[in-house]
Amino acid sequence: MTVRRILLVLSLILAVVGFHPGAGRAQPSASPGHWRVPVTVWGEGSYASGGIPFPRGVLRPEDPVRTTGGELVTAETLAKWGDGSVRWLFVEMYGGGGTRWLEPGEGPKAPGVKPRAIRGGDFRLMVDGVAADLGAARWTVERESGLSVRQRAEGVHPSGLAWTARLTSFPGSAPARLRLTLRNPRPTGTTRNGNQPTSNVLGCEGTIPFARIALLTGEDSARVRWSKENGCEPIEGGVSLAPGPIELRPGEQFGWEIVLGPGPEDPPVLEVPAEWACGTRALGALEPVNTAMFGDYERNNVAGAIGLRDNRNRPHWRNPREHGEDQRDWDGGVLETDFQTHNNEYEAILTYAKQRLRTMGNSATSHDWYYLGETGARHFASVDIYHIHEGPLQWMQGAAFQHVKHGGSGQESRHRSVFSPNMAHQTGRGLLAWYYLTGDPLLLDSFGEVAENTYWRVMNGPNMPGISNTDGEERAPANALGLMTDSWLHTGNDKYLEAAKRVVRESHAKTKAYVTQPNANDWKAKPWMISMLVVTLDEFIDACEERGVPLEAEDARESAGLFKTFLVKWVVPDGLLTHLPYMVSNDSEKYIDDFRDSWNVVAADALVDYYPTTAAALFKSGSHCIWHTKHPVGKYARVINHIVMSGWGHRYMEAVTERPDKFLSGGSE
Repeated sequence: MTVRRILLVLSLILAVVGFHPGAGRAQPSASPGHWRVPVTVWGEGSYASGGIPFPRGVLRPEDPVRTTGGELVTAETLAKWGDGSVRWLFVEMYGGGGTRWLEPGEGPKAPGVKPRAIRGGDFRLMVDGVAADLGAARWTVERESGLSVRQRAEGVHPSGLAWTARLTSFPGSAPARLRLTLRNPRPTGTTRNGNQPTSNVLGCEGTIPFARIALLTGEDSARVRWSKENGCEPIEGGVSLAPGPIELRPGEQFGWEIVLGPGPEDPPVLEVPAEWACGTRALGALEPVNTAMFGDYERNNVAGAIGLRDNRNRPHWRNPREHGEDQRDWDGGVLETDFQTHNNEYEAILTYAKQRLRTMGNSATSHDWYYLGETGARHFASVDIYHIHEGPLQWMQGAAFQHVKHGGSGQESRHRSVFSPNMAHQTGRGLLAWYYLTGDPLLLDSFGEVAENTYWRVMNGPNMPGISNTDGEERAPANALGLMTDSWLHTGNDKYLEAAKRVVRESHAKTKAYVTQPNANDWKAKPWMISMLVVTLDEFIDACEERGVPLEAEDARESAGLFKTFLVKWVVPDGLLTHLPYMVSNDSEKYIDDFRDSWNVVAADALVDYYPTTAAALFKSGSHCIWHTKHPVGKYARVINHIVMSGWGHRYMEAVTERPDKFLSGGSE
């Protein structure tokens, strides 16, 4: 652990705990076992919940927590640090809004919530006029906390759709919430050569189409959360779940959250100040918003959050298949009927979680990031994964879909595109981050599917569907290493650690073929992809240090160092800006030179420890102008640029915040 991180943990243990609402930075006043952090309720209602991060060594899972206002509080550990202390705590609170202190100690005991008596006829799922009585199924209690109870049931509709229902009840007047997911469980077919799926196109073999779908609850007050975006309408005694004909290909899944009873559609959420959320390092290197030091970066993030949310809510986007997806528009100029989907590339969902923590508690932009992240994560969990667990193509089971092809229409290819799942586009780390923030079990289930698929791919290489022999696609080992690192940290299962080590060995810098001229024919290693791999190598090294796992020099550290030396040779100083050449073989603008690119921010993270001056120049360029000079600072460019820039830069900003004199001249960008 670096000196800075040791000091950071000590400062959190001794300093952050004295935080006063509205007072800015924390004041020293406490030690482990006697911490305090202000918690604010965002939204209306007496019941609120949310994931709260903690620094290493401050809170043990068995330690009780309470509020100074005497509210009813329950807490559940979602993730632990290597020493067994709490890393993420899911807190439920009942008793009012506003801001209060959360601190260690026994508080009033929550009285408990009784499971709902579910009877036959209570929930009737109608698919094209054919009913399935969900209420008559076997319902079991999946989770009890004292302030909520979650019941679960599952079955198969006569249409062939598998269904899973989770009903969560709360105290007082808070409405119950029913999470309903429908899945086509049929295994995908294969093409003639036996190793590719036949389920990439609409109308493929095994598809289950339906024209009308509704859930009859017997309650006229029932409604679908985000009903406007989903195109769902209330009907007598229930809700309509489909705005028009929809089909589910093998492995596809849709989901809805139905609010039962009067009350807020969006449940109240607990949040803590960004200084606490970032300072814990529970989601890695993060710094709270700092406009004085990183003005261009922060202004572009505000523009990105607004633009991404506006794009997501275009009228044609509002149905269960698309909502929560990000349009891969080009300068906002695409036709309303010719859009691309971009939810499942470059860890967009993880980007939104990081920016949520950076802005938490002090910015309206934080609410945009929360909306983007929560709706996007639920969409990814339901729609962007092959929810198949049997059949001839094991490498597809639990894999993430690839985005639609460049230049292709999302109306035609619909998520699966013409490509099969591959590690170059395997994402899903954001599912785990949003599970920590929300406690949503669907997100953890889906992360587990992607993690197991990634593990299988890593251990069953070489070549695709593995991750070795991926010259020219360094995204593949970058994605695999990030997913395996997160899986290891969450579960503690050493099989994921061994898979991560294998990724390091098979993607070592000494195994890669390089050339000296950047052209489409012989450029074997794209700098922007190498930047991704370096950052995940550094994150893996951090994880090993935190868990006390030794790393041999010839593995992660040496490989990261060699890649950093390779990267810095490609840096091009050009006038006031500095950049890395960018190349995509099937992109009409293959090289970005005098136009600049947001990938510079990723390179800044990769180089900050070896080449701080170069990293500073790259961060400045990447923050100042993303992709095109016609997009000045603070204007929305397009989804990919904002996702890339917002998702990285954090390791750089952490280093600069610690030593601004080493990186900055003149004090700001």
